[in-house]
Amino acid sequence: MHHLQISKVAIINTMVDFFAITNRGLEFICSNEIATLPGVTHPTISYRRVSASTNTLSPLLSLRTVDDVFIHLATWEDIDNKRSALSRIAELCAHIDLQNVIEEIKHIRPIKMPPYFSVTANFVGKRNYTTDEIKLAAADGIRRQFKQWIYSLEDQKCDLNIRVFIEHNQAYAGLRIASAPLNKRHYKISHILGSLNPPVAAALVQLSNSKPNSLVLDPFCGAGTILIEAFTMGYSMIGGDYNPQAISAALRNIIASKTPLSLNYWDAKNLPLGIHTVDTIITNLPWGKQVAIEQSLTLFHGKICSELERVIKPNGVMVLLTAFPELVQFRNFYVRHKFEISLFGQSPTVLLLSGNL
Repeated sequence: MHHLQISKVAIINTMVDFFAITNRGLEFICSNEIATLPGVTHPTISYRRVSASTNTLSPLLSLRTVDDVFIHLATWEDIDNKRSALSRIAELCAHIDLQNVIEEIKHIRPIKMPPYFSVTANFVGKRNYTTDEIKLAAADGIRRQFKQWIYSLEDQKCDLNIRVFIEHNQAYAGLRIASAPLNKRHYKISHILGSLNPPVAAALVQLSNSKPNSLVLDPFCGAGTILIEAFTMGYSMIGGDYNPQAISAALRNIIASKTPLSLNYWDAKNLPLGIHTVDTIITNLPWGKQVAIEQSLTLFHGKICSELERVIKPNGVMVLLTAFPELVQFRNFYVRHKFEISLFGQSPTVLLLSGNL
């Protein structure tokens, strides 16, 4: 078992292991963001998880492409798919070193004692037990060690969260650094079908690697997530949607974010923009599943691609999320990077395109 021996005196000189959780396919973007933080060692990537060490926790709270980030508590071997693994998880949690790590987290946020705590869990591969059973087993083990701690199923209202991430026969346990998951942005108060979660939107923005103050267009803004995330990163934004419900949701989120963004009610096949006026296009193209497309998919994508190529500068960059990559075709823009991610239980494709440079 991995133990962290941490003291308040040694906080600056002690390297703390941590891991971040993100969507499948976005690990390399998450890793790149983590690598830019001060005091962080070179990250390593595995399935949905990026690991590294740091000599200060505070900068981790600024990460935008991760769902959540945890201090690494332990790595456990031989966690197989049999039900006997549940009692093993409980026993391991009964001896996990939490007290020292809690003292470390107290440097960046208060923790009420005795705390309310929750457990989150996920695994890769088939198991003869469920995530709910993993949570209960872990909680049972923790309460053997800390009898006054109060277990809660309401993660949002807890002082502490323990994460158990099982990948094949290996498990990783961590303690959430923040008081709530990092993907829970304060501004995201309204949702619509197909609305991106903020870390995915942030990852698409970071993938574009646009220059500061670039004019970025999101022609299918939905609930405004890409607009808000890109504005937060310093870009000038223009966006809109053809769906009145999307415009209403985006307006509520923009107000909650306290960003000076405006919206356009438009048809993305006929944008009220001049030729070659935007530097970057970042958007989640309609999938025809969460959002209905009322015409031939081929015809729809043909018109959209033609319009996007009309308004973007010849040396511009596009980052497109799509369920139909084979239908995304341009005359003078070419795919530089193409990969799948996990989202909404589906596997859409991210396309990074650029023009002739």
